[in-house]
Order: sequence, then C-alpha cells, then structure tokens
Amino acid sequence: MNENAGHRERLDKRVIEQDFESLKEHEQLEHLLFAVIPRGDTNKIAHRLLEEYGSIAGVFNANPEELMKIDGVGRRTAMFLASLPHLLGIV
Repeated sequence: MNENAGHRERLDKRVIEQDFESLKEHEQLEHLLFAVIPRGDTNKIAHRLLEEYGSIAGVFNANPEELMKIDGVGRRTAMFLASLPHLLGIV
C-alpha cells in the first residue's frame, strides 16, 4: 500500500477542522500546490521550493522562470505561485 495514500484528504480535513494556520509551512505550500498539481508528490516539491527560497513569501516573490528550475514545477505551477501575491494584494 502507498504510504502517501489519503495524504491530500488528511491535509484537507486538518484545514477544515483546525484551519490553514494549523499546517506547517511546507504543508501550507503543499496544500496550495494541490490546486495546480492534481496528482503527484506535492510534498517533495514544497520542500524543494522552501529549501531554495527560504519561505512561502520567498516562493511567492520568485520569478516564474526561476521557479520552473525547481524539479516538479512547470509553467502553470510557476505562474500560479507568482500570481498569488497580486491576487491577494500583498505586493
């Protein structure tokens, strides 16, 4: 059995029952990645992004072309992450 089976559902449940802030930083980023990466290991991608950029804010402020250099981050994911600060009015 896959040890990651049900992982997305468990994170969703935590967000619903405890709120988004109950997640660790890599889990928050991973949860956001669910929106643009329908399958696959978003946990590894979130860890790679945080290792490279230091924080979620660092990821959001990165250039999309730079984000695409991270294994697992394609154009759609890079554009999504780069657009979030603008959408949320935090730039």
